[in-house]
Amino acid sequence: LMGAYVTGNKNEVSQKQSAIILLAGPLPGIILGIAIFYLAGYYNDYMMERIAWILIYLNVLNLLPVYPLDGGQLLNRLFLDSYHIIGKIFIVLSAIAMGFFAWAISFYPLFIFPVMLLIRMFTDVQNNRLTGRLEDEGIDLDKDYNDLSDQEYWQIRNALIRHSADYKDLAPAPPYAYAENEHKVVSGIQSILQRSLYQDLSIGGKLLVITIWIACFFVPAWLSLPARFF
Repeated sequence: LMGAYVTGNKNEVSQKQSAIILLAGPLPGIILGIAIFYLAGYYNDYMMERIAWILIYLNVLNLLPVYPLDGGQLLNRLFLDSYHIIGKIFIVLSAIAMGFFAWAISFYPLFIFPVMLLIRMFTDVQNNRLTGRLEDEGIDLDKDYNDLSDQEYWQIRNALIRHSADYKDLAPAPPYAYAENEHKVVSGIQSILQRSLYQDLSIGGKLLVITIWIACFFVPAWLSLPARFF
């Protein structure tokens, strides 16, 4: 699973680059699987055919509209936004779907994935509450960490210490001195700085991406058709 690329400001998530990155994972695998499938037919090689089907099914599975699979991330980037409530609902539904799938096939180690998603949701809720409190104090969080001035860093740092129990062991500034575990503060600040979805993909571009995405699901059925249909 690949994270979204950014464009413009570092805190902007690009739809176009996200779509390219998320399709660049499974799509080559499907194309390679198709090529191996036809080579297997030409050489009448059963093992090559098995490899082809494994490649195709694994990559098609990765395109299912379930977060955090690439397909789920793709739909989230195109039509939702994981930083807004609808995107969060989508993630929760994905966790439920993955949990049901793990239960249905009795493969219980898969439960780790919905659990991780729910932990992420809990962390997001906590961060959202903290973000709201900081914004109520007039602190601008709509920027990248590297763009923070020294004054803004210490202002956010002090606010974290006031509002979050995770930082109660740290002394507020002044004095302006870094703590031994300052990396914890840095991680906390980076997690609450907001990122916006950069809408740089046109309607035509979205239709093209969705068409490619849907077409991938028809590949197994297409390859299963008898040769007389071609």
